[in-house]
Amino acid sequence: MIKKMFKLPDHSKFNYEPRYYDPEKEELEKRIRLARMEAASEEEFEKKIRNIKFEDRLRTARANDRFYARVQHQKTMSRVRLFIIFNILLILTIFAIYKLL
Repeated sequence: MIKKMFKLPDHSKFNYEPRYYDPEKEELEKRIRLARMEAASEEEFEKKIRNIKFEDRLRTARANDRFYARVQHQKTMSRVRLFIIFNILLILTIFAIYKLL
């Protein structure tokens, strides 16, 4: 009787399926569908798909080029810092040796 008076609600159940939206993939699929409709033969369709995929890789490479340029700049600056520190330590060592003599 006490259980009926103080009934707790059951836990909620959700059926949530997260979705991932990739606009680049959607654009690629759209271009492939258009190529399929325009192609007269299977060979022509394959050729168009190769061209589309090549253009897509080229576009991706151009976008990544900025990233690689930034990484290359960081590497160059790291080398410059290392060179400067090495020269300062070399000069201090030379002064210390001549002071002892």
